[in-house]
Amino acid sequence: MLRKRLFTIAGVLIFLAASVGIWLGYQHLSQPSLPPLNAVPTNAIALLKVHGPALLWEKLASDNQIWSSLRKTSTFDRISQVIHTANSALRSDKDLYEIFENKELIISLNPVSDTTADFLFILQLPVPYSKSSVEKFINHYGTSNESEENKGLKGVTFKGASSPFYYFIRNGLFVGSYHVKLLTASVGQLESKKTMADDPAFAEVSRTAGKNVNANLYIQFSRLPGFLRSFSTRALVPGFEKLKNFARWSELDLVVHSDQLLLSGFTRPMGSDFLKLFRNQEPGVIEGLQMIPDNTANFAAFSFADFNSFADSYNNYLSETTSKEATEPKLLRASTIQNLKDANLSEIIVAMTNTGLPTVQENSLVLVKSRNADQLERMLNQTIPNALQKNVLSINGREIRAIRFGDFFGRFLNNVMPDFDQVYYFRLDDFFFFCPSSQNLHQLLMNYLTGQTLANNPDYQQFAQGLSGQSNIYLYYNTSRSIAFHHYLFDDSTAASWDKSKEGLEDIEGVGLQFSGADELFFTHIAIKQKNQPDTLQRRINKGSHALADSGETIVSTDTIIFSDTLPVNKNALWEVIVDGKIIRQPYHVKAHRLSGKEALIVFTANQKAILIDQSGKQIWSIPLTEIPLGEAHSVDYFKNGKIQYLFNSRNYLYLIDANGKTVAPFPIKLPEPATAAISVVKLQDGDYRIFCPGE
Repeated sequence: MLRKRLFTIAGVLIFLAASVGIWLGYQHLSQPSLPPLNAVPTNAIALLKVHGPALLWEKLASDNQIWSSLRKTSTFDRISQVIHTANSALRSDKDLYEIFENKELIISLNPVSDTTADFLFILQLPVPYSKSSVEKFINHYGTSNESEENKGLKGVTFKGASSPFYYFIRNGLFVGSYHVKLLTASVGQLESKKTMADDPAFAEVSRTAGKNVNANLYIQFSRLPGFLRSFSTRALVPGFEKLKNFARWSELDLVVHSDQLLLSGFTRPMGSDFLKLFRNQEPGVIEGLQMIPDNTANFAAFSFADFNSFADSYNNYLSETTSKEATEPKLLRASTIQNLKDANLSEIIVAMTNTGLPTVQENSLVLVKSRNADQLERMLNQTIPNALQKNVLSINGREIRAIRFGDFFGRFLNNVMPDFDQVYYFRLDDFFFFCPSSQNLHQLLMNYLTGQTLANNPDYQQFAQGLSGQSNIYLYYNTSRSIAFHHYLFDDSTAASWDKSKEGLEDIEGVGLQFSGADELFFTHIAIKQKNQPDTLQRRINKGSHALADSGETIVSTDTIIFSDTLPVNKNALWEVIVDGKIIRQPYHVKAHRLSGKEALIVFTANQKAILIDQSGKQIWSIPLTEIPLGEAHSVDYFKNGKIQYLFNSRNYLYLIDANGKTVAPFPIKLPEPATAAISVVKLQDGDYRIFCPGE
């Protein structure tokens, strides 16, 4: 319901100004005037204080790139149309414009039920003016109507709206909403002796609010779970309950720039809130951003100055916040706490990377930095069960091992950490990568060794200029690269709405949120940045080749996937191999059931050969082909027996090669017409495959 209401917000704001004189007899003059905050029910999820609404609308509607991107979505396009009408109306009436130029407006988001919320609009009234001009204005933009059912309330139905907007005027305030329930709550709040300002945490953050800003945003964390539950998939809903114990209130000053929105202020945790665990932790530089790949879609990063004290505090936090009905134990095991302390972690990053793998888990990674890396490596290896002892990939003496993730980390940060079971890990200096897909882990190392990390991405560098260099908690969301995960993060209707808004979302570089310890109050910063040029990753794809592969192709490394005719020795390379022929395009990761690592590379050469290379750089086989393939090799289980074959096409033929390098009969099959591009392969539920081949 909230999404359906958004398009009428601007129209409501026009009406707020227009209706200040409609109350017959101006009875509000005989009542004590109260500040708008007094009418906000204390269960508000969030509220926005706008200082001079007309000025903010003008700034958004004029030449704001962020707003232009949002307008490409259907919801914000409707809002923009009404804002344009609002600006025209305000400029045609000097009194109206002055009201919106100088008075305070509060837009409050309040729960209507356990899973729904809607807006409450509260406007501070000036000395009233002509009733006739108000009625003329209302009749122009909507139909005024009385509500017998909701006695004491008046209503207006805006043109194009399906339901009336209700309101009342009292104590020098105009209060309106589409939900009568919210107005009833507001009346009760005005009659109550306690207001939002009596909340100690709210009062504390409100004292930090900036004056010369476009607006002030307040967020009440204990009220967020119910609101977010209505948008999110069932898999994420339990985790949102922890937001009740994240902090109490945030106050953020909004400053609007042409290409970015900046919000900065303070957050107040109290009692057993999670954020309070970082109270004595100095903010730090998140060095792991130099390690995670530039195709990172989103991440949550944590920095620890004193991990031992954090680990002890975290166990106390679990004890105080875990409900009595919870089935999981309240505390971490003593052995888990001790292992974590011995590892003495300084950073943790949990990220999703847009690799194209089929599941969210396969696209997830955990990166930790340890101040005692040798000890952490020994402890990780000691947790490897006998069944996984042989599952070790050795690449030039460097080992990628499979472990049970939960055996070491237990329930530590369980609402942030992915639900990993078996993962592969790789140590690089003081950093440890954890990933359930060894293929993805190879790709992560490739990105690092070739410098293709998030911190080196020009788009991210430009985005990060609006953020602090140090923080305790840093959350990042790249709107374009996260589109692939929307159906995991959001319910079907929300995800479908986001899918339709893809064009607008791709114009926004990202959203960043940081918390930094500052005694009792935590400095909080949010940046939303417009993308000033096409995405760097997309430019690389459009270029049609690997960024480091412009010079030619002969030497291959599975981790760097660098190939060149004359490549110098690279001391960072895990291995190198020389193949017979010039490599075309790039090597392709494939499954390999006969090899110990279960994965390999296939490369195609200009002299019409297909070559399989294992994870240690050993050439397994090389076979001649009739023609040069047009694209990647697909791993398929053609006979449905767990054994892998490789399917690919050339201009005139479709090939199927088994794990031994033998052609499967009756392949190669001549295509009925020449192909213009590589095939696409989709595996059906019954194990069959559907092949799409573009032809002339």
